[in-house]
Amino acid sequence: MLYSALLQVYLQGEESLLQLLLAMADDNTSSLVSACAKGDLSIVQRLLEEARTTGDGARVAAEGLGTSETEITPLIFACLGEHDAIVECLLRAGANPNTAAMNGGTALQIACMVQTEMIADHLLCAGADVEAFPVEGGETALQIACRKGNQRIISKLLGDVDIINQVETGRASALRAACDFQGKDAIVVRLLEAGIDANGAAGIQEELTALQAACKNGQHHIVELLIAAGANVNASAPPHDMTALQAACRNGHDAVVKHLIAAGADCNAIGTKDGETPLQAACTYGHYPIIERLIAAAANVSHKSTALYVACKNGHDSAVERLLAAGANVNAPESNGMIALQAACKNGHNSIVERLLAAGANVNAQEAVSGMTALEAACKKGHDSIVERLLAAGANVDDKSAVLHVACKYGHDSIVERLLAAGANANARGSRFAMTALQIACGNGNSSIVECLLAAGANVNAQGAVSGMTALEAACEKGHESIVERLLAAGANANARRSPLAMTVLEIACGIGHNSIVERLLAAGADANANAQGRSFGMTALQLACKMGHNFIVERLLAAGADVNATEALGGTTALKAACENGHDFIVECLLAAGSNVDKCAGLLAACLNGYDSIVERLLEAGANVNARLSGFCMTALQAACKNEHVSIVERLLAAGADVNAPPANTGKTALEYACQQNDKTIMQRLLAGVQRSNATEPVAMGA
Repeated sequence: MLYSALLQVYLQGEESLLQLLLAMADDNTSSLVSACAKGDLSIVQRLLEEARTTGDGARVAAEGLGTSETEITPLIFACLGEHDAIVECLLRAGANPNTAAMNGGTALQIACMVQTEMIADHLLCAGADVEAFPVEGGETALQIACRKGNQRIISKLLGDVDIINQVETGRASALRAACDFQGKDAIVVRLLEAGIDANGAAGIQEELTALQAACKNGQHHIVELLIAAGANVNASAPPHDMTALQAACRNGHDAVVKHLIAAGADCNAIGTKDGETPLQAACTYGHYPIIERLIAAAANVSHKSTALYVACKNGHDSAVERLLAAGANVNAPESNGMIALQAACKNGHNSIVERLLAAGANVNAQEAVSGMTALEAACKKGHDSIVERLLAAGANVDDKSAVLHVACKYGHDSIVERLLAAGANANARGSRFAMTALQIACGNGNSSIVECLLAAGANVNAQGAVSGMTALEAACEKGHESIVERLLAAGANANARRSPLAMTVLEIACGIGHNSIVERLLAAGADANANAQGRSFGMTALQLACKMGHNFIVERLLAAGADVNATEALGGTTALKAACENGHDFIVECLLAAGSNVDKCAGLLAACLNGYDSIVERLLEAGANVNARLSGFCMTALQAACKNEHVSIVERLLAAGADVNAPPANTGKTALEYACQQNDKTIMQRLLAGVQRSNATEPVAMGA
């Protein structure tokens, strides 16, 4: 299959594969195939003569010798190598000129590809089928000859009008193939003389007709020929249902456009899928002479405003001027709801903005879906000079406008200053924003914009309409230290929270680990013991810092008077338990030194469950009750260590007097039962030794 697959790719135009195909013949087990590929006529003649004497000459000529795995016949290899004498020899010996490779490709198609007229003559004389189609797509012999531009071979192939006009299943019709490339005028003439239909189908898989292909490629002589032959200038083709005029306009071929208009092409035809007219196509790419020609031919300059819109969007100043002079509606909305002014502002085309304003563009028009104005578009992209011009033209900066928010979001300092100077309200929420401009700037870390807004009277403690977030929280969450400092200096509430159920800014900073921000908040009076009572997770700042392992913050909170034994609102977690269950040795040491209650928090149980030996050791040294069973917990420390197979911890707990026979709680198990469940013989031995030392009088249950 590999040979024929490569052959198909070669026939589709990948000529670099020719030598590879010929070289692969050497690996073939058939000496005849190899000789045909190399052009060794004497060997071919000898092998055929030997086969003839055995009465097998015709089969050998057709299939080759031996058990070849190739799907390509000796004749095709001879054609690939352009060995006309061998081709003639094989045909005389009985080779079938119409046998195709497994995946398609006949000897005649190969001859057209390599452009060897003598081989084509031999094949045609031997009865090669000109009508043959590729088995699995590709091009016919005539299509290949037209693409390669060999007029002599084309002349040999032509002769049956019905054949050349039928719908090919390949890549393109013969006429279309000739129109695809420059310098094929004579071939087009020859095809038309042979009676080919100028309006014939381009092929099932194709997008363009012959006329559309010629127009797209700017071949005005071929366009004239096709029009003279009756080609329909207004025919459309998928996928965009584009006419020949649209193809020429899109690609800037003025001479072709002239011929088409003279032939009656519809200047206002609309592509049914993209809705584009010829004028819109020309405006998109800035082809001014074509724009002028289309307007002179009565093209509609205001069809859905698209011509003006695309010209403004792409910065084609001359096209905009001509369209406006021709009466284009400067305020007509595009299909996406935008008007030309918004497109020009968004893309920074100053001169076009000036021209549109002079023509009466509505400076405060809003895009239909998002509500975006021209000023907002300019603010978003940071076009300072356009912002200045729009403000001078009366662009709206009132509380309903989102321009200040947009400028803050994208960090355009100078535009923020200009908007504030023009009267923008520093505390407005805008029509589409639930946050103030200050909250946006703080979240994005724009210090200079924060300074501008504060100077303009921005409320430092304003909350977001939906989230309730303050500017200080936004800055703390993102770790913008200098902005936190500035907000606190401006009077921001260091104990602010979104709601009674939300965390304070101190808790947020502690949980994330912003050391310097925590220090600054504490200095500003943040309550080190505040927590959101009633929340599902009512942890204090200290508990959060202990859980996350932020050593510096833990020390700073303890120095600020954080309650070391405070319990989390719902689960009863203390700072010590949070540190123990996450293995933070240094923090455990700090908390114990600060007076943390080792028996109140289940810290020993947490450390035993997770296998933190050093923390277990430290808690026992601090007087933790090795047999404590706190309310809500179903196991002792020893049972926990046995369950998770922490041998060294089991030994340490037993040495500290852990009760090996402590009963299970709820659905739990005894220490020995957990060890048996895990089949941990080492722990079972330690526990049994402990049972003996305790002089137990009853046998120990061994159930799993």
